[in-house]
Order: sequence, then structure tokens, then C-alpha cells
Amino acid sequence: MAHLLDDRDLNGDTRLDLLDATWATKHEGALHDARPLSGKHLAVVMAKPSLRTRVSFTVAIRDLGGDVVEVGAHNTKLGKGEEMEEWAGVLGRMVQGIVARVHAQAELEALAAHSGVPVINALSDRLHPCQGLADAFTAWEAARLAGQPDSASARAYYGRPHRWAYLGDGNNVAHSLLLTAADLGVVLTLACPPGHEPDATIVQAARAHHPAGADGIRVVHEAGSAVAGAELVYTDTWISMGQESTRDAATIRARFAPYRVDGAVMAAAAPGAIFMHCLPAQPGDEVTAQVLRGPASRVLDQAENRLWTSKTILAHHCFAP
Repeated sequence: MAHLLDDRDLNGDTRLDLLDATWATKHEGALHDARPLSGKHLAVVMAKPSLRTRVSFTVAIRDLGGDVVEVGAHNTKLGKGEEMEEWAGVLGRMVQGIVARVHAQAELEALAAHSGVPVINALSDRLHPCQGLADAFTAWEAARLAGQPDSASARAYYGRPHRWAYLGDGNNVAHSLLLTAADLGVVLTLACPPGHEPDATIVQAARAHHPAGADGIRVVHEAGSAVAGAELVYTDTWISMGQESTRDAATIRARFAPYRVDGAVMAAAAPGAIFMHCLPAQPGDEVTAQVLRGPASRVLDQAENRLWTSKTILAHHCFAP
């Protein structure tokens, strides 16, 4: 059974295969007439509000011939009189797969343990593997559409050196970006305020897996050193969904202000560098509106690519023939 609970459920080869399959699906019509999910029902579990995740997986499942049942604490008794073990067990008797956007990674592990069907992590407090795959695809797609050398395939593109930078909070998106970069051999530098670094065990895992070891994954506190030479500059919101009541907005803005992505930051990156953000963004906080909506931004491509990578995850990983 092929779950996708953690970025480490993929490896370099499977990730490259999924990236090439995503190009074929988006740009060459692959899967257009395929119905690998025909006769299958998938539950979409949304414990947090969502636009990109909800729509991308709903459309992907239906395009691949399946049907969607949306369930969660808002319309069932999960956490309000029914325990996860029975809830997941019943759900798994009625559907053939589960896409889950949850609060805690442990909830995903419980869904996988008790449902008996493939489970896809559509975001947890710890990881966001679907986003990591879409990010890697967007970076390669931008290069290929621009006609850059050695970009005809994901293997060719990621077979040469690349340097990315991430500025801001060491959150779930940063964790998946770390593990994605390690799989693909991309040199990634994260610049985070003291006390907001990514989880040390994720950093260690990425370094252990990266071909360049610790030289491939750097965590620093100074934004300028992170973006120097980077061909991709990435950021995320400073206060993640669910943290609003535990983080003082004024304090966070003051602490994170040196990590804001503006025109000067982009100018310090490599010539032709692109900007990415998983959205939703707060213009004026982690990124200026000029960068978010400017010519270097690939955020709408990045968001759209959640659809195309969702299709390939479903067809080529979780429900591969």
C-alpha cells in the first residue's frame, strides 16, 4: 500500500519519475483519457480551511474517474464522541483512499494505521510533501519553459547544480522543502530568526540524505548570505494557520522584518532568480506586493501545479497499476 505521509515515502528516483510524469500530464496530455480511479471513492478530510489543497485534489480525483466524499470534524463526530481508531476503520471500509489535511502528523499516522487504505498527507503540522513536489516541479518547469540548458527532463535538470534559498519560519513547508532538496541534490540555505529554525531532526535527516551532506543543507540567521547566488527565493507566512492565538503579531513582525523578501533581496539573488510562496501570502509582511505580483513571481504557476502533481501522486504513486 503506497501511502504518502512523509516526504521520505519518496526517494530521488521516485520523485524524478513523478516530476517527469507531471510534465507529461500537464504539457503533453498524458492521463487525459486515463481513469485509474474509476469506481473508486476517496475521502477528502479537511481539518483546516483550504483552497489549493481542497480544489486540486477534488478536481484531480474526478478527472481520474473517481468520486469525492468530504468528511471531517465539521460534519462527523470525530473528536466529539468517536475515537480515531473506529472513525478511520469505518472510513476505510467505505472508501478506497484518504487525502487528509490535519493538525497533527500523529493523526495521519493513525489514519494510515487504522483505515487500511492509502493515505496522502495534504498538510500536517510537521510536513507538506505534496507542496514540496509541486515546488520542485515549478522550479524545473520555469527553467524548461525559459529554454534553459539541460532542462528537457527532470533528471537532466536536477542532474546539474542548483541553489535555493528559503527565508522565514522553519515550519512544515520548510521541512518538506529541506527533504525535497536533499532528494534532488539541490543546495538549500534557510535563513530563520533565532528560535524559529526548522526541527533539528529534519535538518539532520536532510543532511544525511543529501549528496553533499551538511554542505548541501545550511541553516543561518542572516538573510543576505542565504540568497547570494540563489536561483530560487522562497518564503511562507510568518504565522502559520492555527498559530494565531499563540503568536503575538506585532512581536513576530518585528522579529521577522529582516527576512522580508523585497526587491533588494531578489536583486541579491542570482540573475533571473524566481520567487515562490506556497500561499496564502500576507503582502507587506513576508513579501512585498511588488515581488509577490512581479515578473519574478511563479506563485500562480506553483499553485496550479498542485493540481498536476496531485494527479501524478494519485495515478503513479498511491494507485499505480
